[in-house]
Amino acid sequence: MNTSVMECLQKDESALCEALDNIAMSCQMEGMELTSEIRALCLAVLDGTLSLQDGLYRLNMKYS
Repeated sequence: MNTSVMECLQKDESALCEALDNIAMSCQMEGMELTSEIRALCLAVLDGTLSLQDGLYRLNMKYS
């Protein structure tokens, strides 16, 4: 893998970590905890393997 691809992947990983930290902080402000299950859903939405609508549906079904 060439250097520019590795740099891009590292930047993407850093941005992803920052996004998850922001999600965790938002959850805390709402009185919720970002569990490993919810974190996995967030990652799936952020990497495009799960639509936001499907992720929200799953959360709604779990906590309704």
